[in-house]
Amino acid sequence: SKESSTILEWAFPGGSLSLAGSGSGSSFRSDSYSFAIKDDIDGFVDDVDGEGSPIELIDNRTDAFANRKIYENSTPTRANNSHIETEYEESDQREYYMPCPHCTPKDKTKQNINNMVKFDFESFYFEYDKESFKLLSDEVVMICPHCGGKVEEYQKTWMMDWDNGAKWIPNNPGHVNRGYKLSSLYSPLGWRSWKDIILEWLKA
Repeated sequence: SKESSTILEWAFPGGSLSLAGSGSGSSFRSDSYSFAIKDDIDGFVDDVDGEGSPIELIDNRTDAFANRKIYENSTPTRANNSHIETEYEESDQREYYMPCPHCTPKDKTKQNINNMVKFDFESFYFEYDKESFKLLSDEVVMICPHCGGKVEEYQKTWMMDWDNGAKWIPNNPGHVNRGYKLSSLYSPLGWRSWKDIILEWLKA
């Protein structure tokens, strides 16, 4: 917003850090930066002060550096009208794939996108009241799309461990930009439970 367009700057040995709001074109003039972080870009306006997209204006501030790095993140909002969705589609679209505790080969050299699993809402089994969206069963499990095995929440700690073969795999390889998608379903044990996440998803 325009109210949050104030620039804050800190200098330190070897560099400096500037914070700026996305609602004012003046935030993106004059200075150049080798690294840029765009936080929660689905909250950015489409045009700032008639000067264009703040997403592109920020990119312009890094043009002077051949080794520039730009990081963007956001929770997606509306399909087909989301800044982060557009940026993700123009990336190599990485998702976090894991071994199924029932059927994925234990030999990591034989693990690939065709025999590993990812957490997405379509793979989960649960029962609920379609009138109130209240869960009728405490059981929320993932069903492996390869073997039909039932994966319980406590097993995700083992599944998500890199030592067991979990890794980021591009679904759209060949693109220069890396893009990562990670659902709240990957939250470590002790954080938000599958039951709470599924209930919120149903309500949404």
